[in-house]
Amino acid sequence: AVTPEVEGAPAAVESAEPCSLLDLAQGKCRWPVSDTVGGGTADFVFCGNAVIEGLSYCAGHARMAYRQSTRRRA
Repeated sequence: AVTPEVEGAPAAVESAEPCSLLDLAQGKCRWPVSDTVGGGTADFVFCGNAVIEGLSYCAGHARMAYRQSTRRRA
């Protein structure tokens, strides 16, 4: 699930199936996230949601990775 964007900030993406590097397989989103696990320590995991065909990221993370710049070039 994706939450709405707030004041131009990217929307937060819920990683329904976070996975470790060892569990990361083709078709799983490769966006790195940290997950708090028992005892308050953070483990490095990947999103793991289903990817958009031809990309390495799910729909939510692809929007974050491939945003167009709001700056105009002179």
